[in-house]
Amino acid sequence: MKKRANIRFVSAMAMFTLVVLAVASCKKTGKEIRNEQPVRAAVLASCDTCTYAKTDTLRGVITVDKTLDCNTIWYLDGLVYVSNNKTLTIHPGAIIRGLEGDLTTNPRTPGGGLIITKGSKLIAEGSETCPITFTSWRDEPGHPDGAPVSGDWAGVVLLGQAPTNNGTSNIVEGVPSNPPADATYGGNISNDNSGILKYVVIKYAGFPLEDNVEINGLTMAGVGCGTTIDYVEVFKANDDAFEWFGGTVNATHLIAVDPLDDMFDFDNGYTGKIQWALGLADQSRADQSTSNGIEADNNSGGTVTTLETRPVISNMTLIGYSTSTLANTALRGRGNQWRRNAGFILQNSIVLGFKEGILLDGCLSQTKYLGTGSSLVDSLKRNLVHAYNTSSAYIAGGSPACSPAFTSANFLAKATTVGSSCAIQDNGAFVNANANADIRLVNPFVRSTTGFYRPSTTSPASPAISGFTNCSFPGAPNACSFSFTTGISYRGAFGSAAGDDWAVNWAIFED
Repeated sequence: MKKRANIRFVSAMAMFTLVVLAVASCKKTGKEIRNEQPVRAAVLASCDTCTYAKTDTLRGVITVDKTLDCNTIWYLDGLVYVSNNKTLTIHPGAIIRGLEGDLTTNPRTPGGGLIITKGSKLIAEGSETCPITFTSWRDEPGHPDGAPVSGDWAGVVLLGQAPTNNGTSNIVEGVPSNPPADATYGGNISNDNSGILKYVVIKYAGFPLEDNVEINGLTMAGVGCGTTIDYVEVFKANDDAFEWFGGTVNATHLIAVDPLDDMFDFDNGYTGKIQWALGLADQSRADQSTSNGIEADNNSGGTVTTLETRPVISNMTLIGYSTSTLANTALRGRGNQWRRNAGFILQNSIVLGFKEGILLDGCLSQTKYLGTGSSLVDSLKRNLVHAYNTSSAYIAGGSPACSPAFTSANFLAKATTVGSSCAIQDNGAFVNANANADIRLVNPFVRSTTGFYRPSTTSPASPAISGFTNCSFPGAPNACSFSFTTGISYRGAFGSAAGDDWAVNWAIFED
């Protein structure tokens, strides 16, 4: 087992004694944080006003308002709960590190993690040049325990009081039973406010309580649309990067890099809206449950419910695998898998590098797209979709099958119908052994290239080539007003111009 006694931290001046925050559970763990040698603060953040001169540790349940400054490196010892309708405020540039769990005596013990309970808030508002970082306890050069890895700590969990189709008494996925604070989610407050996450990077998180029951990089369960989620990256999560369990929260400017499982996972009646999102597949690993760009379920049984999963998404770019061989390796999934009665609106987006592009899995999800089984008709418009496998950019499959059958050929024909203005489907379908031959991003599988994820000036995603203009969005709105930006003229998360690159300065793409 790796000892917590080997943890070092930044000090620009001298050595300090560990200060332990007294919270509900304040007993000693027998493991210390040791200050051994200075590391330049510039290695950790570009915030001139941050000193990182001290350390402090949070554990147990926080029942008072608390502020985390950026002159301290903060450690999370076990799952830390913010409860009693209190607010945890984090300053720009702050670094919060999760400690590892007790892997020797109980490998199912989660490491450090942060859980914001119903009624409480997390105010974590960084900036483009001074983001807030949640990361592993050993995320610093030359740490004696070696380099950080995916799953070093648990992750960040927001629990809200917005509607779900899963009741209001379930403990959020991945949290052990009998937690010291309320870990349930859901309610009837659509515009519930769990706080602000803006310019936040979450690195090396993810904890599997058991197979298919995990804490993700960022988990949002019953989170309401009074919450702000903007400019948030999850880097190398040990499960999904982002997962929503119901709720109405909207989000903009999301980045998922190298998750073990799915980039974006929607469940239990999520009805929020998302604009500008980038997902990058891990080229070296995949999850036992199959790793997808998007995975969506109405619920685990795929049943019909009053409230049904139906995200509305625009300007997403999902980049899969660099070769057909890799994309067809076991457990590598699809660009999108809409299954178990999940609905959707996906427009103005790019999917490339997967064995199959978009899968409508099962008759219930297929009839939503056809508009024959729901008052809300799903929409798939103005997307560019590549697949490696023959006739697989748009796939209709799974069980139960529709009668009469809705085939992949039917799906392809409907998805690529050419018409005029915004009343058409008019998606692109590309099958090619070279994932980038037709869509022509700058250099999607070489992350050292500046703007590798942007369309080149010859891409059909670029307005100079396609003449594309973003249009309106169908479907019933959720309880909060959210206006998609419709004046942009490119498909995918970014335009070809440098000024359209909202990921510069704050996001990371490689270790």
